[in-house]
Amino acid sequence: MDNPRLGVLALVVPLFTALAATGDAQTFPVKLQVIKEAVIDAVAMDLSPIGAVLVTKGGEIAVTQPTDHNVRFFSSTGAPSGVFGTRGAGPGEFRSFGASGYLGDTLWVADYQNNRLTYVSPTHRLLRSEVLVTRILPAVNRGVESPQLGLLYLLAVISGGSTLVSGSTPHGAVHQGDNASRTGTSARPIVQLDRDGRFVRVSGWQELRECSVPYPAGRGQGQVQIPFCLQLPLGVSTDGSWLGFASQISSTTLRLTVTSSIGDTIFSRKINAIGAPIPKSKLDSVITARSAIMPPEAERALKGADLPKRYPAFRRILIGMDGTIWLESWTDGQEHSWRILDRTGKEIATLELPRDTELRQASREKIWCVMSDPDGLESVIRFRVSWPG
Repeated sequence: MDNPRLGVLALVVPLFTALAATGDAQTFPVKLQVIKEAVIDAVAMDLSPIGAVLVTKGGEIAVTQPTDHNVRFFSSTGAPSGVFGTRGAGPGEFRSFGASGYLGDTLWVADYQNNRLTYVSPTHRLLRSEVLVTRILPAVNRGVESPQLGLLYLLAVISGGSTLVSGSTPHGAVHQGDNASRTGTSARPIVQLDRDGRFVRVSGWQELRECSVPYPAGRGQGQVQIPFCLQLPLGVSTDGSWLGFASQISSTTLRLTVTSSIGDTIFSRKINAIGAPIPKSKLDSVITARSAIMPPEAERALKGADLPKRYPAFRRILIGMDGTIWLESWTDGQEHSWRILDRTGKEIATLELPRDTELRQASREKIWCVMSDPDGLESVIRFRVSWPG
C-alpha cells in the first residue's frame, strides 16, 4: 500500500507547537512530530473522491465514496475489510451522501435524495432504514414551544435514536441567551428531536453574520451577497455528544463554547484570535466581476457596504474522538494551521500540516488525514502524534 508519492510524509513531519498557559502571558514552544502508521492509497485501493472519513473506537476506518455510491471499510492498518452500498433507491442503496457518523459501533448515513437514514452493522450489513425528518413536530409537552426552522439538515444521530438538526431560520431571527456573544446577536438553533421528529430541546446556538445588503428592486427589495462574508464554524463530534460554537466578542477575541447534546456547558472561554487579512486585490477582483452582471442598484449597495477586511479567525472546529478540540485558522498560505485544546478548554498545542493534507479525525495520540496528489487523487493517511517526554 505504500506509494513513493507519499514519501514526504512517510517518515516524520515536523510540527511547530506552542503551549499556552491559561491566565499566564508566558508561552513556550514544543516541537511535535507525526509519524506515518498506515496508508490507504488512492491508486492501490482504487479510491474515488473521498467524502467522510470515520473511525470506530476499535480503529476501523469507514470512507464514504459519493461518486461510487458506497462506503469502503478498512482495518486500523489500512487493509480493506468490506464494502457497503451501491447506486439506487432500494434497501442498502444510495443516491446521495449527507452527514454520517457512528452511534456506538453502528454506522449511519443520511441520503437526502432517497429521503432516508441508513444504519450499517459492524459486519457491514444493512440494519435498518428510517425516513429522514423534514419538519419539526410539536413537543410531547404542548407547553414547550419549538423553534421554527426550514430546510432541515441532519447533524448527528445520538443515543436512543434522537437526532441533532439545524436549518434555515426566518430573516431576523434573534437569540438573546447565554451562548450569544452580544445581546441581540442573530443565531441559528441546533435542535434535538426524538426519533419521531418531535422537538426535545435546543442544544445550542450558532452565531450568524449578516452577509447580504438590501437594494431597491422595482416595487420590492433585492439582496446582494457580501463577498468573503463567512459564517463562524460549528463543530459536532462524530457521535453527536459534543457541540462547539464560536462567537465574536471583538475584532481580536472570540468565545469558544462547547456543550453536550443536552445543552450542558462543558466549557466556555475567550480566545485571542484574529483572521488573516483578505488581499485587497482579491476583494476588488470579486466586486469587479460581480459588477458586470448585477443591477446598478445592487452595485451601489455593495460598494457602500462594510466589506470584510479579514477572514474569520477560525475555519473549522473539529471535536476529537477523545474530547480534544481542534481549531483550524484561516490562512492564505500553503499550510493548514491548527490550535489544539484539551477537554477543559486549556490550549495545549498548535499544529501545521501541508496544504495537500487535510485533517479529518483526531485524538491526542493519532490523526487521520486525506492527502491529495498533484493529479487530485486522494489517499487516507493515519499518523501517530509524538509528544515530547
